Amino acid sequence: MIKIHIAGRMGRRVDLGVDFFRSAFEADYARYLRWTQTDYSYQPETFKVNLGGEERSYTPDFYITKDDTWIELKATRLKEDDRFSVLMNANILKVEALKAQKKQISVIYMNDFYKMLRKLKLYDVIPNLENRDYAGTRHLICSD
Repeated sequence: MIKIHIAGRMGRRVDLGVDFFRSAFEADYARYLRWTQTDYSYQPETFKVNLGGEERSYTPDFYITKDDTWIELKATRLKEDDRFSVLMNANILKVEALKAQKKQISVIYMNDFYKMLRKLKLYDVIPNLENRDYAGTRHLICSD
């Protein structure tokens, strides 16, 4: 079972440069992109989207340069009767609004991501994966 920690993992990672990640999942996804030598930007652009006649701001988590694709990471899938799930998926309507603007955007769920890493035999290979060693990677986080 994968534990989801809401707070305590925000910060810059010493192995990932200057980006300030909001979760271990975001940091691990950046490590995967680096491992696969995929050019990316972390939260490089904020879009205006219309939700119910109201303009809102939305910043996807990653931009993959070669594919011209935006990536939104989610800890859990949306379950209407689960308050935590609803909270974690608050941006899903914004994702759909961005698709309506003809932007290429994909949602990646945490369980699917780590299953993919295991299937590709990368889970035990990519250095410093926080999901693999949560306590042992705490020293990588700078909260400045």
